[in-house]
Amino acid sequence: MAQKPVNVAVIRRKQELLSQLANSRRQLTSAHSQLKGQLHPKAQLTSLVSKNPKKVLIGTAVLGLIMTSLFRPKGSHRNLERQLGKVLESNKALGHKIPKKGMIITLLGWGVSLAKPSIQSWLTTKASSFATQQMNQRLYKVSSHREPK
Repeated sequence: MAQKPVNVAVIRRKQELLSQLANSRRQLTSAHSQLKGQLHPKAQLTSLVSKNPKKVLIGTAVLGLIMTSLFRPKGSHRNLERQLGKVLESNKALGHKIPKKGMIITLLGWGVSLAKPSIQSWLTTKASSFATQQMNQRLYKVSSHREPK
């Protein structure tokens, strides 16, 4: 059998084209992931807050005030004060005394109010670390039970 003569120039050209194709694919995947990251809402919000934190803070404060004024019923606190005054007057008329809290109970209430956020963050941290450990253990068990190929 006669073998076809191998053209070295054709082989080199094919190798060049294959390497160009591989480079183009790598560039496309990196550009795709970069564009996808830029278009993700969380990434956009993070970059916005990091670039202009003062504007974002002012905007959220103004928006909060507007939303509060829109959704709060008009004059509700005045009606509540009137009703509370009537209840207090009726209690005084009936001879009921409003129980006063002692100093110790008031201080304990304040202490609980002050400690509550730190306790919540501590518990949240502990719960997340526990969940992470459980997840890692389960993943390790699953990966260790797989048979090698």
